[in-house]
Amino acid sequence: MLDPVSLGVVITGLVGAYKAYADYRAVVEKARLAQHEPPAKTEAVIQGEQVAQVITAEVATHGATKEQQTLQLFEGDPATFEGALQTVLAQLAARSEPFAARLQHLADEVKLDPPAAGMHGEVNVTDHATVHGPVVGVSTGDITWTGQGNADDPHAGKKA
Repeated sequence: MLDPVSLGVVITGLVGAYKAYADYRAVVEKARLAQHEPPAKTEAVIQGEQVAQVITAEVATHGATKEQQTLQLFEGDPATFEGALQTVLAQLAARSEPFAARLQHLADEVKLDPPAAGMHGEVNVTDHATVHGPVVGVSTGDITWTGQGNADDPHAGKKA
């Protein structure tokens, strides 16, 4: 099984592909209402359609009502609920190794780019702030950082 950070990258890619498909469906519906010809499916849309089918089935199998409702909300408004779906998939993957393995297999099937080795991220936090937001992966290894801050701050630039 992938480490949590790599699994988070896989989940982000899968949800992004699903979002491309959901956005395409909205465009098709608008075209239908305006009695226009819908656009052709792109490779990203075809990929997203495959992802949507599997995620929908897997969430129905492994998810409780709350997770299934989050998926429905995402399908109705992908831009707003993209982060929520990522969080739900990460929680389900943490609870179920077969679910996590299926997500990895799905990413391989649709040929999502694999997680990059030596991933790097950046978070800017000032003073004694707390970072809020969806967390898709958790690092269990060492984290190093370089801090910048007020010269009078005794905690500036020190490892917490």
